[in-house]
Amino acid sequence: MKSYKVTIRTRDDKAMAARALERCPWGYTVWFKPPVRTLAQNDRLWPCLEEIAAQKDWPLGSGIKRTEYFWKDIFTAALTAHEIVPGLEGGWVGVGKHTSEYSVAEMSDLLTLMEAWCAANGVTLKDKQDSPVTGETREEADMAEGPASSRKSSERAQ
Repeated sequence: MKSYKVTIRTRDDKAMAARALERCPWGYTVWFKPPVRTLAQNDRLWPCLEEIAAQKDWPLGSGIKRTEYFWKDIFTAALTAHEIVPGLEGGWVGVGKHTSEYSVAEMSDLLTLMEAWCAANGVTLKDKQDSPVTGETREEADMAEGPASSRKSSERAQ
């Protein structure tokens, strides 16, 4: 039996999952996990981060430009607990939850925080729209579009 994934939305989906479980050989692992951030939320995240990286430095006023990945770490650390640990070759590393693991509500909180920070710090967001909090998940979009899309989206997902 190859890998199998069912997103539960209907009774038929539950029945399909139960049938797959019945056919599953011993030794397989079954996961049950809640839905994660939506595709629309992820698609809003990266343009916001790119605008912040283009318009601001960190620490503010230092003249040091940072990448959108750096800014993502700054904002996620403001919302979720990050642990600071020694690096392999010295220095310090902040480790925490990846945004690809965020629930819809957590991602909504992150986007709200970022947009409020931008408004308070003079960052102009192009094509500003309300923070999307509903829509299809990245997993659903990947399943609909096939393996090539899955590889492409996973590059940005982290």
